[in-house]
Amino acid sequence: MTSIKEIETKIAVPDNKNITATLTAHFISLIKERYFEDNWCFDFEDRRLTKNDILLRIRTANGVSTLTLKGPAKKKSGLKFRDEWEIEISKKSTLLKIFKTLNLKLVFRYQKYRTVYKYLNSLICLDETPIGSYLELEGKEEEIIQIAALLGFSPKHFIPISYASLFKLYQLKQKVKCKNMVF
Repeated sequence: MTSIKEIETKIAVPDNKNITATLTAHFISLIKERYFEDNWCFDFEDRRLTKNDILLRIRTANGVSTLTLKGPAKKKSGLKFRDEWEIEISKKSTLLKIFKTLNLKLVFRYQKYRTVYKYLNSLICLDETPIGSYLELEGKEEEIIQIAALLGFSPKHFIPISYASLFKLYQLKQKVKCKNMVF
């Protein structure tokens, strides 16, 4: 199990080709080629986890499933700070049965294609979602600001919210109703 203090933000990307070219031009290292992720978020009927800004998620990518618990977020200067615990799970079906027994329900599902880069000690993820593309910058606060500037962005471009919240905003703006953000 890994436990970290996560610091991250998202930035909307209007053009994947331009941002990829910019990353390459700055010799930012590609560490994971584009891959598909399927994310399932769970909560109780009364939404007590969501109300307390806690995320319980199973993420499946490249045949590997990971259980993640993220604690409440603190937001500052467009960045999101929170505790995160992750553990690889070998039997997703068994965990789903445990969740069902505990009355945890699937409340949101989202999918994306992700490409991962590294600069200094920070990760730069290019996420292609059904509602657009985003950079997710994760690392130390100073490095996130430095990377954003290197790529032509400033803290005014930072989006310190989850994909679930982004999806709700998208639905309001587009006047569509869907339960999940899937391809």
